[in-house]
Amino acid sequence: VLAGADLDIDALTVTGTLAAGNGGPNAAATVTIAGAGAGSRNTIDADTRAAVTDSTVRTAGAVTIRASTAGRVTADAGGFAVALALSTAGKPPVSVAAGLSAAVNQITGDTTAEFTGSTVTASGVTVQAVATTTIAALTIGGAAGSAAGSGAGSGNTIGTVLTATIDESTVSAGSGAVRVVATDASTVTADAGGLAVAVQITGNAPGTVTLAAAIGASAAVNAIGNDVTAQIVDSTVTAG
Repeated sequence: VLAGADLDIDALTVTGTLAAGNGGPNAAATVTIAGAGAGSRNTIDADTRAAVTDSTVRTAGAVTIRASTAGRVTADAGGFAVALALSTAGKPPVSVAAGLSAAVNQITGDTTAEFTGSTVTASGVTVQAVATTTIAALTIGGAAGSAAGSGAGSGNTIGTVLTATIDESTVSAGSGAVRVVATDASTVTADAGGLAVAVQITGNAPGTVTLAAAIGASAAVNAIGNDVTAQIVDSTVTAG
């Protein structure tokens, strides 16, 4: 008895903006503003179950009950903004740019292989639950201007339940083996980068103060919280 799920999400979100301004020789002030943001939210929630319930099974061969789940999320996001300002009036121009990117990814679900309330006679018995889950996230934010700020981050969570069970059953494997196995392989890879560049070029502006500021930040919050159980409960098992 075999049940399997193989699920993939690939998400790519990228955005960019460019703002440029020239106030001319008589402008009181020259200001340009640019902003860009990109993000995605991706969720896999899958329940996979392989079971023999309230049954009698007799065979000269082996009996296998196997449930498997494979889930993969790949999320890339980038937001880039550039603001340019040129003043020919002798006054400092102002260019403000902000670039942001974010990704929220989650994999959840139950993977269950069970033999419940049944009787089996075989040369070998295997009850197996397997889950392989992967999240890969890349987020980048960039900004350039006389005042520039950028931020990038991701939140990644894997929370699955794996259960392999023989419950209230009678299992006879003769000279063979009885195996009850639950296996989990979960990985999270998260890369985030925030780049901000501050540039201020002032021409002939005596008596003025030239200021440029830049802030870049990045963060990744990751969590894997899985429950993995292999058990024989209230059963009679005979093996070689």
